Amino acid sequence: MSAKYDGNLKGLIIEGKPTKEELLQALEDLETEFNDLTGNLPHELKQINKVNALIARNKCVELCFFAVDECLRRANIPCPDALPLLKSNGINIKWNNDIEDYKKQVKEAKIRDISKQVELEELTKELEKVQKKSTLAPKFTKKNFYQLIHAVQALGFKVSETETNMFSFGVMCEQYFTMTKKQPGS
Repeated sequence: MSAKYDGNLKGLIIEGKPTKEELLQALEDLETEFNDLTGNLPHELKQINKVNALIARNKCVELCFFAVDECLRRANIPCPDALPLLKSNGINIKWNNDIEDYKKQVKEAKIRDISKQVELEELTKELEKVQKKSTLAPKFTKKNFYQLIHAVQALGFKVSETETNMFSFGVMCEQYFTMTKKQPGS
């Protein structure tokens, strides 16, 4: 809490003399771990994860289509090694011992797959909106953190401000968030 809300990074030092950059990275790592533990990921992070997953998927498909196209261009043969990877990404092309049918399937699959690029563009725009809102949204303050501690304590958990470790508190918060999500109107 001291590092996050008061800027006192000394509490993060375990040994040695880390640089300020290393301490800031340690603080960021702790925040990420806490969010992972609680399952209470910021909406922005969920959007970033979706965008990154779709970018990776689209790049994989792009490379598979490149391999397919090269096999067709260089030798007019199918590229069977690419088919399982394409299938795992939602593109079903089958080799039926007919090169013209195969070429037709590839062409149609490329056209259908354009929707994934459109989806990526839409997700990216949504992310930009979320990021814009997050800069305008009020930040989670020290007061908010104390309110969270008291809410968790109301469930019967013992939370010592100086002795509870982040992992234990994260698990307690995860249970608290799970319970509040089950409440009507949540």
